[in-house]
Amino acid sequence: MFRGRHYGFDDDWQRDGVPTTHILGPWPTIFARLSGRGVVSRVHLGDISTMPGAWTDALVRGATHVIQPRYRWSVIRDAPALIASTTIAEVDDSLRRSVGRPTLIWIHVNLDEHVHYSGYDSSFRTALQSISRAARRWADAGSEVLLHSDHGQTRTTCSNRLAQAWAQVESPVFCESPAGGAGRVRWLYTRPGAAAEVRAILADVDAPGLIVGSRDDLIGILGPVAEVLPDSDAIVLATEREFPLVDRVYRFEHGSLTKSEMVVPLALWHR
Repeated sequence: MFRGRHYGFDDDWQRDGVPTTHILGPWPTIFARLSGRGVVSRVHLGDISTMPGAWTDALVRGATHVIQPRYRWSVIRDAPALIASTTIAEVDDSLRRSVGRPTLIWIHVNLDEHVHYSGYDSSFRTALQSISRAARRWADAGSEVLLHSDHGQTRTTCSNRLAQAWAQVESPVFCESPAGGAGRVRWLYTRPGAAAEVRAILADVDAPGLIVGSRDDLIGILGPVAEVLPDSDAIVLATEREFPLVDRVYRFEHGSLTKSEMVVPLALWHR
């Protein structure tokens, strides 16, 4: 995660009086609930192991076993074949250790990062096919396998002019804190009276399909009621390729309302 200082803000900024170090929880996880029913959970962290801290601790709270990955994800993150093989090997190992007792095996498989940089290329598709064959094998042996995914991505670009305009408005001159959102929907926490100028600067950029608006403008686009909208009067979302990317090296992104971005894959294998 970028801290405020990355954008020229003080690291101690708050929103609505809540510091960035606020405590997560104490809501029960699926692992804690299953433990109360006598079900063992074996949680394989995968790439989450590279993000230690309160958020990860809250995510795996209640797990019987929290298992570190066999390989460093900083090395294999952009190698789909290695991601697939280590995923299959780790699940196979947990299955061997779980014979005769009800067990949930959960594993985080980060192929998302590869798609951001390289799209849905042949190495990505081959990795998914390998995992699919393994899932079929696990199901045939008596397990139920559920795979769910982040939402789909689409090709995205960010022109120099748009990047410069975004850097201009996402600054302490116009904003109280760094921008919120991610992917292809972002919003700015503007200083009092600055929202109109910020929207004008962004709207002046020739970026086809880029929607720039306030909360009121976007009711019905991001949701039917104001309560689900960001606390901002300067919101941007993409309907075509152009968007002010958080990471301009990314070739694919997601988060907006195009067809491919609204797809959330879900697959089930059973005997």
